[in-house]
Amino acid sequence: MRRLFSQYLVPTAILFLSLITGSLIGTAAWGIAIGGLLAIILAAWLAKRANARLQIVEQVARRDTGIDLENLATTPLYDEIDHALQTVAQRAINTDRRFENLSLLLAQQAQLLDRMNDGLMRVSLDGRVTYANVAAGSIFGGRNPTDRTFMSVTRDHELNRSVRLCLETGIDQQHTLEIPGDGTLINAVSIRLSQHPAEALVMLRDITEVNRLQNLRRDFVSNVSHELRTPLSTIKILAETLLEIRADDDEATEFLMKIDNEVDSMTALVRDLLDLTRLETFGGRLVLREIEAEILVQDVVSRMQPLADRHSVTLVPEIGESSGFVIGDERRLHQALVNLITNAIVHTPVGNSVVVGAQRDGAGVRFFVRDTGIGIAASDLPRIWERFFKTDKARTGSGTGLGLAIVKHIVHAHAGSVSATSELGRGSEFSFSVPDNLGPVAKLPPEYENPVAPN
Repeated sequence: MRRLFSQYLVPTAILFLSLITGSLIGTAAWGIAIGGLLAIILAAWLAKRANARLQIVEQVARRDTGIDLENLATTPLYDEIDHALQTVAQRAINTDRRFENLSLLLAQQAQLLDRMNDGLMRVSLDGRVTYANVAAGSIFGGRNPTDRTFMSVTRDHELNRSVRLCLETGIDQQHTLEIPGDGTLINAVSIRLSQHPAEALVMLRDITEVNRLQNLRRDFVSNVSHELRTPLSTIKILAETLLEIRADDDEATEFLMKIDNEVDSMTALVRDLLDLTRLETFGGRLVLREIEAEILVQDVVSRMQPLADRHSVTLVPEIGESSGFVIGDERRLHQALVNLITNAIVHTPVGNSVVVGAQRDGAGVRFFVRDTGIGIAASDLPRIWERFFKTDKARTGSGTGLGLAIVKHIVHAHAGSVSATSELGRGSEFSFSVPDNLGPVAKLPPEYENPVAPN
């Protein structure tokens, strides 16, 4: 490859040779004139050739049509301009290939998103929809939401406020809305994709059928539980009557006592099922008032003292300094503590103790129940809040398996959290935290029955 610098030295060399030749033959002026003319012609030709190739480089950079990039990429190399042209052409070919691959990938992703049953919308900071799949358009009337304002598409102020909050704070938001006219329930989850510039992704899922099935399940459990209460009460009365009649028959008394105990277990199960159903239905509608944590713990300990005495277990209250107040439903928080204490007493060996307490925990109060029982295996801890779950060793017995599930629902209704720690052979600690302020919440309906404490 000839260097570009050497090419542009040729006109100067021609002029110099012409000067020497003219001097030798005695006509220096004519030699200079002829050499200068040849140098100018050669320089002009070299400049024109370089300019033409530079124009091709510019056309390739501008992606002008009619340029054969493959041919340019294999152009013989004469100088640096040819090398630059070949490099630019090869880069352009690579860019085109990457662009084609990305276009194919985007087309495949767009097809995949358009085939989703869940709606997706990307919302910019100024509240405009920059992308929406087919499902999102179908949810909101079939029109394409792209390039429209989010509010004009959804017509839901609460959802719009939720998305704005997500864009401003970066905290994921969730909102359930009903589409006017057809009663469709949509669960909308908003997450912030980027901060500069801020964009939110709104995921929309139709939960109408799920909600219908949940209501059907709750109604079924509630109806069955209600229907079982009458025959169970009848069996209880008959068993107690037979116990009085056959009081002198030890064998009959033994069987009747078993029947009576099983009826009590079934009654407790029915009661817990009804309670759990009501919590699922009205869990967020609490009767709120200011509650002093110390008084709540003392009241629960006093109420559960007879059960502790029957099991020969010492019940110890432990109130931290400045445990303070919480805003909540006193009856429901009382019930949560009763369930935890009952579990602790039943599974604590005779002569041991159960500690019940409250302490300040950030922007709320943490209530805890700590026992010295047989403990729970670490593999079982994540599942203890599930309904009907009983561990193989630590929590077997006559319980319904719903007590901790009821506690979890009560605490979640208070926007709180539950936790548990345990060690086999050393005991367990169950706790829940309740924040200071829940905001305005509607009251429970009058038929919401008071919980019955375990005996």
